Amino acid sequence: MYILGYKNKEAIEEGFDSGQVFPSAQYNVQDGGLIVVVANDELNNSIEGYVIKKTHDVPNYITKRIFTSSREKGNVNPSSYNGFGGVPIERFTIPNEQFGLYQGGKVGVKDGSQKLISKFLGL
Repeated sequence: MYILGYKNKEAIEEGFDSGQVFPSAQYNVQDGGLIVVVANDELNNSIEGYVIKKTHDVPNYITKRIFTSSREKGNVNPSSYNGFGGVPIERFTIPNEQFGLYQGGKVGVKDGSQKLISKFLGL
């Protein structure tokens, strides 16, 4: 299982509805693997997220067309990596929590937040 973070919470809806994940770094996710994607919702003090089961890779140019909210906010993901496509498993909200992000080539989940998210999902 991989836990990835987005800076833009609107991308959660785009990703879940399309069954895609747009990574900002190279990850070796095998077909059949679970990917959890989260974003902070600062307005509602919650973590928004979704889980997909990866079934295939999605060409970069298609993935960039799906995640339009980032482009509209000026947060265009410069990633040249392909996206991941799959079967949406679950969309979730963790109330009264925010997760720590780190950046440096990728947006990642830190500060023990992986355990909090995994525990909430029962994974």
